[in-house]
Amino acid sequence: FALEGGGALRLSGSVSRDAASAYEIDVDGRKVAGPEPATWVEVGFGGSMGVGENARMHFDGAYRAGGDSTGLSLSGGLKFNW
Repeated sequence: FALEGGGALRLSGSVSRDAASAYEIDVDGRKVAGPEPATWVEVGFGGSMGVGENARMHFDGAYRAGGDSTGLSLSGGLKFNW
């Protein structure tokens, strides 16, 4: 989404599926099963805006859940052009 002054907002989403299949191995005569394939869902947001004539500030965030893990990531930065 474009904003006045050259800024922008972003939304994102994704679904990821583990490509590995379930497996079973034989260890010293005992069968050991591997984990079942997992699916993760991630939703995110981000944006950027001008700061002065030669700089832009940006930020991104995402939340991921699925399988046996969840997590939140945040990042930001400042880019200078000269």
